[in-house]
Amino acid sequence: MKRVQHSSYGNPSDVVEVVEAEPSEPAEGEAQIAVEASPIRFQDLYTIRGSEHFRRSLPDCPGGIGIGRITKVGHAVTNVKPGDRVYLRQVNGTWQDRTVVPAAGLHRAPDSGDPIQLSVVNSNLITAYGLMKCVVDLEPGEWVLLNAANSNCGHVAIQLARTWGVKTVCVVRRASLAPGLQSLGADAVVVDGPNLAEDVARMTGEAKIRLGLDMVAGDATGRLAECMAKWGTIACYGQVSGDPCSVPAHLMLFKQLNVVGFLTLAWLAHKGYRQEDVSAVLDELGALVLDGKLVSPIAGVYSFAEARQALDHAARSGEGRAGKVILVPHT
Repeated sequence: MKRVQHSSYGNPSDVVEVVEAEPSEPAEGEAQIAVEASPIRFQDLYTIRGSEHFRRSLPDCPGGIGIGRITKVGHAVTNVKPGDRVYLRQVNGTWQDRTVVPAAGLHRAPDSGDPIQLSVVNSNLITAYGLMKCVVDLEPGEWVLLNAANSNCGHVAIQLARTWGVKTVCVVRRASLAPGLQSLGADAVVVDGPNLAEDVARMTGEAKIRLGLDMVAGDATGRLAECMAKWGTIACYGQVSGDPCSVPAHLMLFKQLNVVGFLTLAWLAHKGYRQEDVSAVLDELGALVLDGKLVSPIAGVYSFAEARQALDHAARSGEGRAGKVILVPHT
């Protein structure tokens, strides 16, 4: 089988290599899965670069999410069987034809449907779900403020908000992105800048915004803070800028703002979601994908053999990567 790995840290498209390997056999409590599709995450890029907190033992096969089918199970595995389609989440080594993972915690995926779209259900889709459901108890008709609105997670948040009757005011870097976001269901689109608070107030009728979603960090967090209502919460789930979240002290003091870090599984657990609850969320999201109500932008699909080109594409920003980059065994 083909396996993508790196034996040193560095620029991802330079250090990864594709090797031939023998698939591992599942031990007791494990399942072997034929990978159908695995998205490239920022986390994967950080891991291959050797960024702080992301280093793993080398050589390492990157990847950690996606979708595939059970091919074999080890002794005492009863929750899944060969032929089942399952979501892969937070496991190592999905960039290979077959991977072996603990069977406990695997969630079944729809047996039919596009594997490319379904591969991001347990990534961007469940992240957007958690951001909209777990941080603030929103009521229909309320406004949510989000930056990096043209990101994959932003697209999903807009579509979920439309489904649930929540309004979105979307912050972007270029006005040319507005028509595409409005076609997804965005209620208002504003260009980031020093007048963001005034623009948001004007376009939302001075709505009291209790939830902000921050993927950018840095000074962008402070600009979101200027738009928030008193006692509002900003959930930071990314750091595209590469800088720490920066919020002026007077906004923290006089608005009593909450700025929280958001990791999906931690927040679901914090809110009391059990394994069966997470399965129900994935079922709900998978059904929306099958119905065409949730569509993720895909920038490119590459085979494992084309991993270097895929990583080069995934590392681009803005118009250079309009969507998720997906790795598949063969194209």
